[in-house]
Amino acid sequence: IGQFESLFRSSYASLVRYAITLVKDQDTAEEIVQDLFTRLWQDKEKIKIESSLNAYLFRSVYNKCIHYIDHNKVIEQHVKEVSHHHSESYESPYDRLHYKELQDRIAHILERLP
Repeated sequence: IGQFESLFRSSYASLVRYAITLVKDQDTAEEIVQDLFTRLWQDKEKIKIESSLNAYLFRSVYNKCIHYIDHNKVIEQHVKEVSHHHSESYESPYDRLHYKELQDRIAHILERLP
């Protein structure tokens, strides 16, 4: 644990700063880096690092951030398609307002998902 803890302490802040430049959100960046270190700890026996450890960590954060961004784009596109489809099928202003409120709640919840 000593070496792992040392690696975590020495790398965490710089990895989070890097992740923030990609995902533009502090909480998401921290979650991505924490997830990386959790996976490293869980898979420590299986992981083979062929480059420098620092390069591996930054590449892993980059890949996780890109995955997060791509995943959010898919969610946003799906929400747009669903809202467009449903907005055409509602007739009353009350139904449209209710649907819009529901859509806003769903979008807010989806933004908070990892």
